[in-house]
Amino acid sequence: MDTILWIILAVIVIVVVLAVAGALKRRHDQDVAERREVAGAHRENAERSNQLADQARAQADEKARLAEQARREADASAEQAEQQESVATTSLRRADEIDPDTDTRE
Repeated sequence: MDTILWIILAVIVIVVVLAVAGALKRRHDQDVAERREVAGAHRENAERSNQLADQARAQADEKARLAEQARREADASAEQAEQQESVATTSLRRADEIDPDTDTRE
């Protein structure tokens, strides 16, 4: 009879250990699932942030391109103004050579 009690006690201990191990396994699986869900949310946020960064970079590149184009146009306008000024100066010099007594800068 004593042996049967030990066997029953051993079976009960094994069942309890298996139940505790099963509960711990389920808890671990839940923790893993929750961590995966959080990691997935972080990955989605990172992807969105990267997309926004790409868009911002593209906008900055476009603005830089437009600014460079505007700078080139301004340089061209300044060069044209300098040429016109040079033409005006040359014309005034010629006019003074032809008729030095007339003052055209009134």
